[in-house]
Amino acid sequence: MFVQSEETQEFDAKTLREAVRDLQFIGKQIARFEKLNFKQLTSHMRSCKADMWCELEHPNRSPIVCGAAAWARFAHLVDLICSECPQLARRVGRPALHKAIKIGYVSLVLDLGKPINNLLAKELLEFACGEAGKSMRDSEHSIPCDLFAAGVVEKFQVGPVEFMRRQLFFRERKTSLKSGLDASVREGLIKRDEWIAKGYSSDQMKGEAEFRAYGRAMYAQAIRIYRGYRWVACVKIHHHVDDVAEQLALRIVNLAIHVLRLVIGAGVTSGLGVAWSPTTPHRDANLWFDSNGCMRVNLSTRVKGVVALMDWEGVLRPPFLPYLTSFGSSLFALAEGRDVSHIQQRLIDSVTWFGDASTDMESAAKIVKYVSAIERVIIAGRQTGTRVTFMKRLQALYEGFECDGSSNIGDRASRLYAARSAILHGEVSHGDASLKGVAEEAEDIARLCLHCISHLYPMLLCCYGDVSSELLEKLLIKVQVDGIEWIVSEYERKLLEVR
Repeated sequence: MFVQSEETQEFDAKTLREAVRDLQFIGKQIARFEKLNFKQLTSHMRSCKADMWCELEHPNRSPIVCGAAAWARFAHLVDLICSECPQLARRVGRPALHKAIKIGYVSLVLDLGKPINNLLAKELLEFACGEAGKSMRDSEHSIPCDLFAAGVVEKFQVGPVEFMRRQLFFRERKTSLKSGLDASVREGLIKRDEWIAKGYSSDQMKGEAEFRAYGRAMYAQAIRIYRGYRWVACVKIHHHVDDVAEQLALRIVNLAIHVLRLVIGAGVTSGLGVAWSPTTPHRDANLWFDSNGCMRVNLSTRVKGVVALMDWEGVLRPPFLPYLTSFGSSLFALAEGRDVSHIQQRLIDSVTWFGDASTDMESAAKIVKYVSAIERVIIAGRQTGTRVTFMKRLQALYEGFECDGSSNIGDRASRLYAARSAILHGEVSHGDASLKGVAEEAEDIARLCLHCISHLYPMLLCCYGDVSSELLEKLLIKVQVDGIEWIVSEYERKLLEVR
């Protein structure tokens, strides 16, 4: 289902003035290139290759050369839309906006010859928003994953992401696969007719049987790839352009897997991940040469035996289930394209830091990222004495939620922060063997901290709404000084009022 942009976008006077300047500059650049004859243009392109591919497509004539400088002004027009309409920009992406602005410029300025002024700038920016928004639609993305081999659970959910065993996925989606193949054949035939209408010979085009055979081969190849993985993660993305939705789905699935790491533990879940992660490929091949000059080969997978065989299904039941639900719920806003609240964004950022730390190979990098994950949720403003604040707030959380190790968390937090500072300032080598133990302790502290935050943040959100950084810092100071009893009381009173 394709959807139009929800509403007319508004642009302030400053934005329109900047847009007018950009449009005037683009017009001058086009006029400059139009004055050059073929020989002069060829010579210029040889000496300035950056201008070579900067052309505007025109439906009724040859491409119009505008040059790299004008291309940069089109990019600045995209920046203006992104600053004024951030939600739309997130949904459609910069490439779609860039393309829409160029289409609008050709149509409104070059074809219709409208004078460049504030009225035209407003019309062009609104046209670009509407044109880019035409391609927004709902979609569901299925990404193969390496998760657990053991257990009888065939599917479970983390926020908007539903993880299914691969066999169940293909059983449930058999009808969708057939309809998808039929749709691809129809689309191919429509494209063929369009090319024939443009004057191409029908003898050079595929027939329906050839389109169907080609489509079957494509689906068969994809299914063979999926069969190499135990699980498939499914997530519905609402009202986005396809390219943006695909990247967003990958990000959300990665975050959901980070939530599993956070709940189960980083060490035993280091082998979890999506199939085509750009940083940690799960199918490795290594060609190497021995001392005799013979080429050897190693094939491996990143799924560790302890991950594949461990009893993991306990995380789907209490006492772990509330953590899975709390962390997963913060991902719904991303999938639905809604604005993410300040508190939810901090939680998402922290989960991202934790997941990056758990998959990093370097102990020093792990420590830095684990501390960043903690800081993101317990410190909301720039201040002096950050190390003391870090220590005291962790202590308040541990004691308030009665975590194991609360008696000495202050000393442990102080040592951890000092280790992070030593790494960043070059006092400790990244290869220092002692950092491995510090990294393990950092993971333990970060996990328990985030478990506490998964209880604290929903209470703050319920009592105070979407708080700013300044208010959040004041509330965290109060937690540091007075503990958590006051926010628990406020939360319970709020629930009684709602009932």
